[in-house]
Amino acid sequence: MKKIFILLLLFFLISCNIKSEKELKILDYTIVEKNDFSNLNNLRMAFRIILNVDKLPTKKEMKDTATYLWKNEKKLWKEFTVFLYLPEMDTELGAYGIGVYDKDGLVKFNTVDISLNGTKWEIIERKQKQTNTKSEKIICDKFYLNVDLKDNILSLSIDSDLPDFTSIIVSISRSYWAEEDTDEYPIDYFYEKSNLKKWKNTQSVVLNNSQWKTKLKERQDTMIKIGELDYKVNKISDNISVDVTVHARQPNSAFGKRNINLTGKEVTIENIHFVRKEKEFFFPYQ
Repeated sequence: MKKIFILLLLFFLISCNIKSEKELKILDYTIVEKNDFSNLNNLRMAFRIILNVDKLPTKKEMKDTATYLWKNEKKLWKEFTVFLYLPEMDTELGAYGIGVYDKDGLVKFNTVDISLNGTKWEIIERKQKQTNTKSEKIICDKFYLNVDLKDNILSLSIDSDLPDFTSIIVSISRSYWAEEDTDEYPIDYFYEKSNLKKWKNTQSVVLNNSQWKTKLKERQDTMIKIGELDYKVNKISDNISVDVTVHARQPNSAFGKRNINLTGKEVTIENIHFVRKEKEFFFPYQ
């Protein structure tokens, strides 16, 4: 009876081990170097391997392969590191994947994209990233400005289906015209670049005409300093403009270069993709 129990236990342990290895997606590889860099207090080993692949492996595939190697070596070493290279990479230079293990398991696993520079894999990786980026669209079918002006307090909130992480530029300005010039020149009461999440909640801005007048005087002084000695203001608008823009330099890569992934009813498409809404309100300067 005792022998049967032991046999069943061994069968269970072997089955668990086989199942664990099946869950790992192990790539074909060649070990090109084993480097024992142990010291008196620590047994340490590093493997350099080349992955025998014809397409760019996923991070999980590389991590699984490194973990498989560690499992076979973990009884011998307290620290174990695997450097993973792709075919035609120079194994004397930086690795594409690096797995670091201690006696208990994985400590960290990183991929280093810059290591592919100058190899055929650099182009493959770039194309793969472009394909992944193009497949994910960010839709903007709604972008509405809720604006309320009472005395000199302007309240603004934005109702939009864009994600909270969308970066926007909010500006509130008044325009003026210079003498003998038909162009309109805005000066800001308020200017801020922030995320949409903040402005989905109502924000209040104080419109200070004294500060605006000071900015106008600074603009005139600047124009005179650069040689426009007769620069004078001809007209100041009685309206203020509230302007909100989803700009093309989004910090989140999901938008793609020049917002290529931004689409929808509210999106303007030129050489870039962007969203812009503007509202004007009567707010006399004097």
